[in-house]
Amino acid sequence: MPRMIDYRRVADILYFCSKWLFAVRKVNDRLFTAAPSKDVSPETSTTRNMNKATRTLLVFLLIAGSLQAQRTDKSRFWKAAADTLLRAAITRLPSATPDNCIDSLSSLMIARLTQHNLPEENLANIIIIAGKLGHDHRFELEESILNKAIYAARQEGDTLNYPFSQLFACQATMLRDQMRMKEALHLTMHEISILKSLDTLHPALLDAYTNLMTNYFALRQTEPGLRIASKILALARSTGYPYYEINTYRLMGDILKFYQPPLGLECMRFADWLNRRKVSEGFADDPYYSISMGSAWVASDQPDSALRWFKHGLELTRRLPDEQNQPKGYLYYYTGVCYKNMLIYDKAVEYIDSALNFDLTMKTVNGAGYYRLLHMKGKMLNQLGRFDTALVINREVLRNTPGDIASYYANAVEQYSRSLLGSNRPEEALALVHRQICRMTSCPDTTEVLLIPDYSHQATPQTELRELSFIIGLKNEILVALYQKTKQAEYLDAIIGNMRYLLTMIDLEAGVAQTPDGLADLARRYRLFADQLVDFFAGQPATDNDSLLRKIYPLIARSQSYSVICRSYALGSAGNSSFDEGTMRLNRIYETLLSLNPATHPDAYRRLKEEEIGLLTNRYLQSIDKGEISAQLLVPQMLLSEDTRPEQGIEPGEVLYDFYTTARFIVRFTITSGKFKVLFQPLPADFDAMCSTLAGAVKSGDTEQTKRAAKQLGALLFYREKDLKNKKRITIIPDEKLYYIPFELLSFPGSRKMLTENHRIAYRYTSHLYKLPSNKPLLGPLVAFAPMSDTGITTLASTCVRSNEIDNLSILNREAGSFAALPYSLAEVVEVAGLFNKQGIRATVYAGSEAGKSTFKQTLGGATIVHIATHGLVNSTNPEKSGLMFAADSTGKSDAMLYMGEMYSLKANPSLIVLSACKTGVGKLERGDGIMALPRGLLVAGAQNVVASLWNVNDLATKQLMVLFYRNILNGEDYPTALQKSKMECRAKGILPIDWAGFILIER
Repeated sequence: MPRMIDYRRVADILYFCSKWLFAVRKVNDRLFTAAPSKDVSPETSTTRNMNKATRTLLVFLLIAGSLQAQRTDKSRFWKAAADTLLRAAITRLPSATPDNCIDSLSSLMIARLTQHNLPEENLANIIIIAGKLGHDHRFELEESILNKAIYAARQEGDTLNYPFSQLFACQATMLRDQMRMKEALHLTMHEISILKSLDTLHPALLDAYTNLMTNYFALRQTEPGLRIASKILALARSTGYPYYEINTYRLMGDILKFYQPPLGLECMRFADWLNRRKVSEGFADDPYYSISMGSAWVASDQPDSALRWFKHGLELTRRLPDEQNQPKGYLYYYTGVCYKNMLIYDKAVEYIDSALNFDLTMKTVNGAGYYRLLHMKGKMLNQLGRFDTALVINREVLRNTPGDIASYYANAVEQYSRSLLGSNRPEEALALVHRQICRMTSCPDTTEVLLIPDYSHQATPQTELRELSFIIGLKNEILVALYQKTKQAEYLDAIIGNMRYLLTMIDLEAGVAQTPDGLADLARRYRLFADQLVDFFAGQPATDNDSLLRKIYPLIARSQSYSVICRSYALGSAGNSSFDEGTMRLNRIYETLLSLNPATHPDAYRRLKEEEIGLLTNRYLQSIDKGEISAQLLVPQMLLSEDTRPEQGIEPGEVLYDFYTTARFIVRFTITSGKFKVLFQPLPADFDAMCSTLAGAVKSGDTEQTKRAAKQLGALLFYREKDLKNKKRITIIPDEKLYYIPFELLSFPGSRKMLTENHRIAYRYTSHLYKLPSNKPLLGPLVAFAPMSDTGITTLASTCVRSNEIDNLSILNREAGSFAALPYSLAEVVEVAGLFNKQGIRATVYAGSEAGKSTFKQTLGGATIVHIATHGLVNSTNPEKSGLMFAADSTGKSDAMLYMGEMYSLKANPSLIVLSACKTGVGKLERGDGIMALPRGLLVAGAQNVVASLWNVNDLATKQLMVLFYRNILNGEDYPTALQKSKMECRAKGILPIDWAGFILIER
């Protein structure tokens, strides 16, 4: 038997012999060539090319020898030996091998697919060659070879094997490298189908699924990408490959940070926990891992945490050679972003400079990335007020930004304009911005910079409209600067006209907005623009001009209404999928995680986190499945004509006080049927403290302190205002902190009487200009609920309150029976129903276990008045999960809580809903969004009026107030008058303001 020869060893020997030959040639060149000067490289390009040619020649001689061996000896031994030798040679193919040589070699391999009994080995060799070509970016030749191999393999007929699947994997990788993502997607699907036919648990499926997932993400197809991610996670757990589990959570976080930053961050944090627990070597020293983790923290607006990751990544890059140090530039950039978000602009500029210098080192100057870095530097220099330096940088960025990328060019125009404005060159800035607006609206460019271009496009992407609104807002800033510089009246008219134009853009954007977040974002931007308008006019003598103030009032009033209408519409369109049994399970998971130590119970922690992320991801996918929001019907609700009069909709005996606050001013619009006045005042530094002092005094029962605090706040809010005794009705439209204030307790300057003594008071969340007429009768069938009348937990009636805070999530997981009973709630609804029955008006009472959430929803449509006496719950973290407690159903599948998020999608139009519970009128206050309280959801659902409370209320005292309230209604009083009289009756009985002043009436 012949001695076995290790042909791999033979190939290695021949390879090193070729290297020795090259060394000999170098020595030979030095011996027979004149000594080169120190400025000339000893190894010239000619020599290098000869060396490469020699190496290529030897490799091909080796390949030819192996192929010849197969031809001369057909024994199994020689075939195996030749294949081994061939693989060794192909693996060592030099990068400089000419295309025609590689093409000939690959053609020979492809021909062998039908001649040789080892086709899988030949396919593997072709894949190696293709991989080398891809590494050298010789994509055209690579694609040609792979297409020929796939065709030949199909002709052979045996395509159910692993190497054949890898032909598609190799081709997909090549297409991804060329950014041909859609083509790569189909090839990866083909690869997966082959692998699944071989084995549903084939280890290569993990790589294939990961490539498919990242392919979907690159195409911004989040939904299918996340569904593939769930398959990868299941397969990785069943086959025991932790690397893929960690990597999948990381990639999920990378994409979700753009759409759902909190969920993206949770994925990243869990991936990091798994990585530290499993100590995966693939991530421990990877700077890109630090970039992924840090960027998720940036997206969640937590730059401090992000900074630690980026600095750790920079430490890792010190160990890498220059040619592998590409992540260093990204890390410098992201570190600069962190400092920018922390408003530490000097530090941010320092790191952006480091990123720019790194680009110089890597010779990537003049690329798109380089100018984006310059753009950020110019933007931060503007923030620092270093306009001269910023001017030079932003000019260069603008000159080198392609005009066909609208968003980048618009951003470059914005920053260069701000540099011009800061350099006291507003005329040039105005001309530049005007040209950009004409460019974005496809209107002819004119020299009339105050002219407002016509914009008639109907199907413009939301992103383009967003950029346009920012540019128009910038134009307003420039117009303000020009007016302050020249005092020319034409600029005042231009500011008003430009603001109206800006609102037109925002209306168009609302019409194409596709997500609730998109609608909420444009409402916040509207508020920002309105704040700038108010701050400008507050400091101008022109504010005495009545006609001018009448023009700006609808714009400002609209900004308050915009957030309510947009957010309410968005939540209503989203439906109530977020408030199903999945919510109950999530709440239980949250509560368990709060008390669980991951270090001591890692397995339990892992299971809970996997389930939590799975539920949150499914919820996100469900929201995508509901489709895009179409707000075309929303826009007409927000339109106000230029001829809108502030006095319209005001009753003869009514005075309306519409308040608006910015960071610098508080504005009061006083409107009656025949008068319109505006008062601008500087916002006191202790304004928040004044509001808190009044609320604290009322809640403590300190009558004297309440009077003093109410007098102080009244003197500010009603400065220069006299008690209009002939106006018996006062409508309050509060803003910001004023949502928490019971105006009933305030008094006019110089008056000793509270407002509620002489006036009936109602509140509104939106401007009276949006008030819809209602022909709903004040009296009609009553439906009353008292689910907490007997829960089995007794509490002293004199101290029992109808409230719970949900700062601790455990309260959400309680059954209805675990809350303290409200014994007077049953007496309340029974007595109120009796009053209605005496007058022949139908009244239905649901108490205890009968008062379920499903019953409430079923009966809501047929009632004129709905009364709910229960526990109110306030979630200060997530206001949409504030709610009212009902009785749990017998199946346990439905949560007993009626969440605010559910209320938006209810179908009901009762004339009055009374929330006889604690703190139902308060909630999270968000700048630009207003107060996120329960009445907002009910008013959007169709209720005409809602009575709610501003603080915790006593069970017995609430029962007494409600009985008086309904008695007054049945005596013929309207709702505001009935509430006013019932409060005065309580006061006459010696009941403290804490037990009656907190209930307010909010109109639609």
